[in-house]
Amino acid sequence: LDKRWKLLEWETADERIKECMIKWAVNINREIELESWEYLWEKALKISTCTQLRENVFKMATRWYITPQTLSKMNPQISNKCWKCKEKEGTIYHIWWGCKMVKKFWQGIIEEMRIILNYNLPRCPELFLLSLKFENIIEEDRVLVWYMIIAARTIYAKYWRSELIPKKEEWRKKMVYFACMDMLTKKLRDVEDKVYIKDW
Repeated sequence: LDKRWKLLEWETADERIKECMIKWAVNINREIELESWEYLWEKALKISTCTQLRENVFKMATRWYITPQTLSKMNPQISNKCWKCKEKEGTIYHIWWGCKMVKKFWQGIIEEMRIILNYNLPRCPELFLLSLKFENIIEEDRVLVWYMIIAARTIYAKYWRSELIPKKEEWRKKMVYFACMDMLTKKLRDVEDKVYIKDW
């Protein structure tokens, strides 16, 4: 019985993940290959021992965040409008990418990244919401860009149910935190210091 229950849990989890994959594909208007999802899970597990980083990757990929749209379905007395703009339906895609307020947030982050990297990044949800589509990023910058994006998502999640959006200073502080965590991860894995210096 115990083995059957575990099998059922795995099958249910697989179905949930498949559903999320389909919804993300609809949002970004293109199919996301299975290999890309596998890369995302593998990257999240390998790049750091930081649970906050791993948690963010998991929550985004599985659309974990409860939205006004979902709450409104549970209780019709609750508005389904976005918590930030108060105008459009608060879907997960709208609140994380489509809302006019969150667009300003991402534009600020993208501009900061352009200054640091000295080249423009593609402004696409695959990269900034799912940490996919890294082919347009110089290989030696990919670890740093990964941390930059997850730092932005992590601080934005703190304001998930608020009308506010994070400030750039918070993003910079989170980047310092992740830099420290990456150094510790590399120390634990006996990675040479020069790798950390190259990545950062």
